[in-house]
Amino acid sequence: MNDEDKTKEQLKAANQQLQASEQQLRANNQQLQANEQQLRAEITERKKAEKGKKQLLRNLTERVKELGAFYDLSELMEKAGISLEELYQKAANIAPGSWQYPDITCARIVLDGKEYQTGNFKETRWKQSADIKIYGNKAGALEVFYLEERPKSDKGPFLKEEEKLINALAERLGKIVERKKAEEQSRASEQQLKAANQQLRASEQQLRASTQQLRANEQQLRAEITERKEAEETLRKSEMIFRTTIIGLPLAVFALNHEGLFMVSEGQGLEKLDIFPDKVLGKSVHEVFADRPIILEVIQRAFEARSSESTIKIGEFALHIQCSPILDPNGKVESVICIGIDVTERKKVEKATKKHLHELEVFYKASRGREKRIVELKKRVKELEKKLCKEQP
Repeated sequence: MNDEDKTKEQLKAANQQLQASEQQLRANNQQLQANEQQLRAEITERKKAEKGKKQLLRNLTERVKELGAFYDLSELMEKAGISLEELYQKAANIAPGSWQYPDITCARIVLDGKEYQTGNFKETRWKQSADIKIYGNKAGALEVFYLEERPKSDKGPFLKEEEKLINALAERLGKIVERKKAEEQSRASEQQLKAANQQLRASEQQLRASTQQLRANEQQLRAEITERKEAEETLRKSEMIFRTTIIGLPLAVFALNHEGLFMVSEGQGLEKLDIFPDKVLGKSVHEVFADRPIILEVIQRAFEARSSESTIKIGEFALHIQCSPILDPNGKVESVICIGIDVTERKKVEKATKKHLHELEVFYKASRGREKRIVELKKRVKELEKKLCKEQP
């Protein structure tokens, strides 16, 4: 093989080696491009991961703030002795710390016609609000404001999570208020129940005392009823004795009430007044004695709270009537009792006595100095006086 052929062979080998190197270079370029794409993909993925990590970290931070707000509200709910006004104010102070920019956030709670604000409160156009419902009815609102403009987000400058948060806080606050009001009502009901129990115990004691008093009163009433029955029986017997006695005597006894109506009328003396006992009861004294004005005058003086008496002539009879008032505790006349006595015989005796005395006086004058006759006259005078005393009732 000459040099030319040898050179050709070497050139051919060099070309083949060059082609192989070129192929290797292409393969390396392809591998390099593939590695570059993978690296770019890895870088992109890492950037995404870092962005997701930052977003996750931000989300976690927001959730921690939200949980902090709920925890603080729960602590308020469990705090003993806190009033609703204090609770509203502290809840307003808690809310801004859960927002994305707490340093420029303020809050206000409107409930029961009053407002509870943070110290830096100011109304602005960057606002979020949620209704506070108590027992299903709107009772107020929770409002959050940014004091400065911030980049636009899901809802103006606010995150969509913050919208969920304000709704959740308002709902939670409503539940807390419901529970607090229920506790207050429960305490009030408990106090009312205690007061009612005390009143019930007092009523029971009073009832026992009243029962004992009632029993004592019942015993006393039974004793009084027994005494009253005995008194009524005694009165009935006395009345029978009185009626029996009065009926047999020449007396006229009658009683009038404050209206002048007959309540009682007994005695034989009523016949001389033309009165029949059973027929005058309930009648007016003015009707019964319409034709006897002297009797009416005597009775009228008794109704004027003055005892009075008079002797009247009724044909051949003489009747002495005495009327006395019966007064009530106030000093007013409530009834009048009248007693009429037949003094006809006494009047006759008095008349005869006067006649005999006159005769004796004449006789005495005529027989002055005659001691024996005087003695006889004195004796006769004494006899007449004794007879007169016997005739008087």
